Amino acid sequence: MSQQPLNILILGGGVAGTSLALMLARQPGFKLQPKITLIERSPVPRTTGQAVDIRGPGVDVICKIGLEPDIKARHTTETGIAFLNSKGATAAVFPATGDAKNQSASSEYEILRGDLAGLLLDGTNEAKEKGARVDIVYGEHVETMEEREDGSGVDVYFANGKVDNQKFDVVVGADGIASKTRSLMFGKQDLREHVKPSGLYIGFFSIPRLPEDETFWKWCQVAPVSRTYKNTHDVPNKT
Repeated sequence: MSQQPLNILILGGGVAGTSLALMLARQPGFKLQPKITLIERSPVPRTTGQAVDIRGPGVDVICKIGLEPDIKARHTTETGIAFLNSKGATAAVFPATGDAKNQSASSEYEILRGDLAGLLLDGTNEAKEKGARVDIVYGEHVETMEEREDGSGVDVYFANGKVDNQKFDVVVGADGIASKTRSLMFGKQDLREHVKPSGLYIGFFSIPRLPEDETFWKWCQVAPVSRTYKNTHDVPNKT
């Protein structure tokens, strides 16, 4: 019986999905080069997102796959964090260490998420040009999938017809904690059964950089203002 290469489906074209595709495409240990299909629901590559800190084993990985120089070249230029008091004065400063193995709050490899995903995508396309069997498809997502009873793979049916319905040997969900893939894999339970909110919410937004801006990240934590009312007539109407 002749051997067949693995047919692998990766769902999600973000950092996780493109990282896996790149590593599989460059993996020298396969006797037969696997066929890799990476699909992304967005019609175009997602280039948005905030900063990503690369630490610990992640540093070893980017060095081994040759991305360290490119990531350093796209560093956000942050050189440390300064904590401010309620009056805006600096209360404490924690600069970057300059040591990739012992980083402070500011990483030696801080890069915007979109830039990192772009580098990984470029590496995957480069591997394809050198003969790797990789197909990257945008504007597509999985409608349904069923694991075969004999354990021979997963039958996957796509929503938009950009990829033929077929059997995959391996399906990897790399499309976020709130993705449809999780309900397909684990059942149609409420998302709250899988994700437990901690009650902490953070909002990010971008503002233009000014010439006088420093390279330190500024952090100012302000407690909510409490008020004491003399009588109920002073309490604001919340209706």
